[in-house]
Amino acid sequence: MSCLSGYIGLKYCGETTSPQSSIYINSLQGINLDLLAKLSEGEQKGFLDVWADIEQRAIMRLSNDITGYLSKKYFLAQIQRSYNLQKTLNPNAPALTGKKWHGVTFDIRGGTGDYQPSALSYINVQTLCFKVDTPDVGKVTTCKIFDLLTGEELFTKSITCVLGWNTVQINKRLINEYLDRAKYVFICVDLTAISAYSKTINEEECDLIIKGAYSNTASGIFATNVVEGNNSFGVTVVATQGCSYDAIVCHNKEIFTRSLLYALGVETMLETLASQRMSKYTTTGKDRAEKNLADYTVDYEKSLANALDGILLNLGDNCLECNASVTIKNFIP
Repeated sequence: MSCLSGYIGLKYCGETTSPQSSIYINSLQGINLDLLAKLSEGEQKGFLDVWADIEQRAIMRLSNDITGYLSKKYFLAQIQRSYNLQKTLNPNAPALTGKKWHGVTFDIRGGTGDYQPSALSYINVQTLCFKVDTPDVGKVTTCKIFDLLTGEELFTKSITCVLGWNTVQINKRLINEYLDRAKYVFICVDLTAISAYSKTINEEECDLIIKGAYSNTASGIFATNVVEGNNSFGVTVVATQGCSYDAIVCHNKEIFTRSLLYALGVETMLETLASQRMSKYTTTGKDRAEKNLADYTVDYEKSLANALDGILLNLGDNCLECNASVTIKNFIP
């Protein structure tokens, strides 16, 4: 849940950005800058690095506990489908296309018929692969992912081409700058100076459409800048369509402010108790840290339960299913 990063802040001299919530972890009794400074000495890194680690763990704790709590009321299909577009190509010889970006589009906005999209759904891209012939070995190109609804660039990576299949590790859940799930994306590679192969892709289901596509727009690519068809030009992708409750939190952050505050408190006390450098500060404060940890945990669990008990989800949502099964698809032309 990247939307919660920086939502609650750490007050210190030299702070340049106020937290979105205007709330600081220092407001919790027993937590101050001196404590984090002492912890950072033991970890041989700055106090802001220690704070970043605490924040990351607290957000993970909150996300995991929300899923566990709501699982008592709903069945969430955390992985709906896994797609492997396979390294199978058409027999055509590779050739320059005169186009820039080549790849595939994933669209989970609704699909066919009256099927309604879910605010809980997301796309996670694991890898992109494309094949390179001998004349193009050593050339440098770029892999990118664009949100076609906002024009935002969600991922970029430079790659030096090798002979045969080139694999780009992405491993990214796609979130756009509006802290929302990216619903319509273009996963592509720049083949302007590289001979492209041909690969047939055209998959349509009730809540997902996958198509081959290309674009000549240099950056800021929207749906209107992409030409879709059934040819991915040799680009293949492994991706997952899944669901999580993160969107509930990201769209209603104020409801979970107290829960996040105490989750940060819990992780700060755990960091204190596990400190590698048991200085006089942390040693003499051990009993106090254990009491704070117990108190913070009680407040965290209580505030999270209060927030979640007031949430009712639409059972018609396609992410909430009875006896759901995971679909794994390998595309073979």
